[in-house]
Amino acid sequence: MTTTSPSPDAPSEPTSRSWFSKKRVLVPLAFVAGLVVGVAAGGTESDDADAAGDLTTTSEIAESTSTEDDLADDTAPSSTTEKPAPSTSTTAASAERGSRGTPLAIGETAPVGDYEVTVVGFTSDATAQVLEANQFNDPPADGEVYALVRVRATYGGDGEGFAGMDLSVGYIGNDGRIYVDHDCMAVEPDQLMDQPSVVAGGTVEGNLCLRMPASVLGSGAIFVEPLFSFDDERVWWAES
Repeated sequence: MTTTSPSPDAPSEPTSRSWFSKKRVLVPLAFVAGLVVGVAAGGTESDDADAAGDLTTTSEIAESTSTEDDLADDTAPSSTTEKPAPSTSTTAASAERGSRGTPLAIGETAPVGDYEVTVVGFTSDATAQVLEANQFNDPPADGEVYALVRVRATYGGDGEGFAGMDLSVGYIGNDGRIYVDHDCMAVEPDQLMDQPSVVAGGTVEGNLCLRMPASVLGSGAIFVEPLFSFDDERVWWAES
């Protein structure tokens, strides 16, 4: 029996070598694959970070721009300039005729209480006329004069009106004092007190007396007001 021995020129490959050879190939491949995956992952994270940074920067720029725009809007001068409205009280006072600042002229008519009143005339020194009107009239004190205000009044109220009692006249001179008819005790010529009572539509006319220093005349104003009234119903006429 012939036994055939294996040829020394063709030795068999051990099994472990085949596994080791595969491992030598797989390990580098796995390492390379790991590097690729790591690089890819790193790139993704870097891109995400960059993108986030870009978003943050964009947001900050937008907020900064919005803030600057708001500041510009706040500090920019208005193109519309509003003129201050004139004072209502000043306008009304200057427009109201018959006030002390804008008195009526002698001969003009204005409502006073229940009457339509016209100051027909003003005699600044009527001393001689007053003394002649009644023998019991006393001469004025030294430096003083009697003045006469002639008034026409048309009644427009209810019942009867007695103008001689319903109305009062006064004068403010350059001394700032007020002189009124009921301080004059003389009897006037053609006095308003002698006129009768009237009903609505009736008109009476007469004089009322004032006594004052002659030195205050020439730059004052006359007023007529209801005698029994607590309201400011004075109407003013210029002296001349």
